[in-house]
Amino acid sequence: MVNANECTLLEGELDLKDFVNLQYLYVYGAGPGQDQQQKLTNLKIDKCNKLTSLQCNNPPISKITVGENKQLITDLAKKIEEENLEHQVSVTKSKFNEDYKLWLDILLETQQEVLQNDNTFARKQLEKIKKRLSTVLTTEEIQELLGKVVEINELEIQLKNLKI
Repeated sequence: MVNANECTLLEGELDLKDFVNLQYLYVYGAGPGQDQQQKLTNLKIDKCNKLTSLQCNNPPISKITVGENKQLITDLAKKIEEENLEHQVSVTKSKFNEDYKLWLDILLETQQEVLQNDNTFARKQLEKIKKRLSTVLTTEEIQELLGKVVEINELEIQLKNLKI
């Protein structure tokens, strides 16, 4: 147990393979600033079969490796991806005027429509919205946001399949 008053900022990969009895994992930053947030890129918890609680506060984790308790872990992974997307959208929106904030919301909603219904009209709209946002975001930034929506959608499908 780490002292609540101590805070170590983590960066890179966190492999917890030796923590087979780990039941609770909380990953929080030291404060509200970007320089006080965790910078984990990969969280490996595939050997933590007793893990029952995983909570993260806006860490930009790009990959989570899971193990046996797939429903719990997939549910937690989905929650983390949603939080990461919300955080990324919030940071991106802070740079925009109201018009572009609305366009960003429409972009994400349209991507969700494409994923869920494979709608041709929505695909065309998505391309138009991406073009509109390309004046304030790079292609990579747009793709990163859309990729997060895809990841969340895939995790949602995995969860539905696990519950059957």
